[in-house]
Amino acid sequence: MFDEVLLESPKIAVERIHIVFEYQGTTGKMVVGPRSRRRYFFRGRGFRLEVDPRDRPYIARMPHLKQIFDEAVL
Repeated sequence: MFDEVLLESPKIAVERIHIVFEYQGTTGKMVVGPRSRRRYFFRGRGFRLEVDPRDRPYIARMPHLKQIFDEAVL
């Protein structure tokens, strides 16, 4: 009575999100992401790190840290 139907999950292309912050202070700085609990250690001026997307809102409010949007740095 019922035909068997095979359901496949759709194939979705997921692009990895790269969120990079650059430290602009004069000394090193360590930040713990509140969502990922990951430790980010910026070793000095100009040091760049990729940040978990869940931590971005918190880190974006930190003094001396600036989000980098240039795709060439990724």
